[in-house]
Formats: sequence, structure tokens, C-alpha cells
Amino acid sequence: MSSLFRSKKEEESLATHPEHPSYIKEWLNRNTFHHSRFDDVEKLVTKKNELGCSISLCFPTLNEEKTIGR
Repeated sequence: MSSLFRSKKEEESLATHPEHPSYIKEWLNRNTFHHSRFDDVEKLVTKKNELGCSISLCFPTLNEEKTIGR
């Protein structure tokens, strides 16, 4: 089971959902990571600089319309 999923049920849900084409599942598996895989921030920044990469992240929110942009 990929470390992306919290449970086998979550992984199976994505794998069997008819509205999710396989290329989306493949992209998610390659490009989504749990934060615990990067607990050594110095090592992460060093590797990022070595590879010339950037780091992007997404903070999922719900019902935050009133506070966005403050």
C-alpha cells in the first residue's frame, strides 16, 4: 500500500472509482507525499537546492471564504 493512503480502503476507493482515469491515479501516486516523509527539513532543502527544484504544497480548507486574503 502506498504511504499516500491512510488505509487500504482509501487506496481501493481511488483505484476502483470509475471517474478517475488511470493517468490521474498514476500522477497522484508519483506527486503526493505524507509530511512525515520529509521530517528532516535541512535534508529536504539541501536536496531541493541540489536538484534545482521548487516545493509546492496544498493546505486543504473548508468554509474559509470569510478569512481568505486577510
